Amino acid sequence: MNGASVHADANTNSQLSVNGSVTVVSVGDQSSHTDSILQVPPEPGKWKRMKQVAAAFLPLGYTSFGGPQAHIGMFQNQIVQRRKWIDEQMFLELFALGQFMPGPTSTQVAVALGACRAGYMGAAISYFLFQFPAFVVMTVAGLLSANYLTPQTLQNWWVKTIIMGITAQAIALIAMAAYSLGLKQCKTKVTQLLAILGAAAAIYGQKFPWSYPVILVIAGIVTICHAWYIRRSAKTLSSVPVSSATGGSDPKQEVNPVVTKIYIHTHWITGLAIIFCSVSVLVICIIVRKFYSARPFAIFEAFYRVGSIIYGGGQVVLPMLATEVVSTGWVSYDQFLAGFALQQALPGPLFNFSGYLGAISLGMQPDGSMDIGMGIAGALLAWVGLFAPGVLYMIGALPFWKKWRHIQVIRDALSGINAASIGLIVAAVFLLWTKGIYEAFTTSNNGFMAISIIGFGVCFYFSLPPPLAILGSAALGLLAWPMSALDLTISSEAVQSAYSRNLVS
Repeated sequence: MNGASVHADANTNSQLSVNGSVTVVSVGDQSSHTDSILQVPPEPGKWKRMKQVAAAFLPLGYTSFGGPQAHIGMFQNQIVQRRKWIDEQMFLELFALGQFMPGPTSTQVAVALGACRAGYMGAAISYFLFQFPAFVVMTVAGLLSANYLTPQTLQNWWVKTIIMGITAQAIALIAMAAYSLGLKQCKTKVTQLLAILGAAAAIYGQKFPWSYPVILVIAGIVTICHAWYIRRSAKTLSSVPVSSATGGSDPKQEVNPVVTKIYIHTHWITGLAIIFCSVSVLVICIIVRKFYSARPFAIFEAFYRVGSIIYGGGQVVLPMLATEVVSTGWVSYDQFLAGFALQQALPGPLFNFSGYLGAISLGMQPDGSMDIGMGIAGALLAWVGLFAPGVLYMIGALPFWKKWRHIQVIRDALSGINAASIGLIVAAVFLLWTKGIYEAFTTSNNGFMAISIIGFGVCFYFSLPPPLAILGSAALGLLAWPMSALDLTISSEAVQSAYSRNLVS
């Protein structure tokens, strides 16, 4: 298909067939025009779309600092705003879908975005490019941990200040994403209230991993009930637009429609089979582990089991991983702390910590030496084991999402879920500031707060690309340290105490 145009009278809907997929195109009322022409850009081929996914996620693999909520902010900026592969509503739906399922949310969203653009090959590309840099660094660190990596080596002041500068910029990116998405998605008092209450509930219930999916479910039920009440009061379904009832987007009311295509063609039965296979692997591994306890299989089983049940991100996965590898004697406590400190300085999900732990667990010999081949094998077993369940859950769920997202009751629920998702992003701004900046310091640091403000301003008002903003914030972090010397008192004991609290909380 080289191009297409759609002619539509005002206040009518047209349907455009693109390679067999029907996309509804709506044209709102325009007082100065009786009809409109909507030009549809040529559809790129499969290989070109795969190259687009690679071009989008390759830099993200090296610049996605700040944890999962910061990653979501970068995805929103790079994929939704700049490249316009999907709209904001779809993006929030995918984010909410990740929150519902166990596993690393930012990785699940990255996989979903790649799949939406280039099918499951796009999902594989986005996954590997987003994870690979940090995984390689953490694996090498695990292989070198016997001689070089200790908690003390990561306590140099310049390392800490760079980390703090990057964290400050990550918080700015999250705030920018929350503001932008909130303006576009929270258009009614109901959705605005759900966003506020969702943020408050997420902060209050942060120690309970199940609180996030519960918040989303409650928000969806609220907007379903509200939409039903509005329609019942109006006595007719057609007299009240969907957007006025729930805050969601109503195709009939869009003046500037966006034509998008989701390149997910898998049948929902295949998706169900993928989820079933993932759960079956978990059950089989748990049963076999009782009779077969060889170290390679035990490592895969332990990490796969954690990845299958983990909600709440890195803060929750740390104590679970410590139980599996420290309590069993595979990794020492000092090695665990050193690896965690290094992971905090790297881009990508905290789940890449698994590569480091797997390398030590299988590669470390009784005499203290490192078997490089076994270490690499252990890193791959742990990495695949921890990430695979959440990724498979998302891949299996995508056909259901594509099939059901247009059903009216689902749309009503999604408007509330999207609003609550924005609330979770807002909560992340406050939670990450507390955990990312204050925990390692005995007092507050105005210098790093200034970096967050500067980072927000240059990205929001001057459209500075996030990768450049992150590099600039790292440099500003070095400058903020001497300027804040009178305000800060830092010690290695304080930092280690912060890491210890993360492990036991």
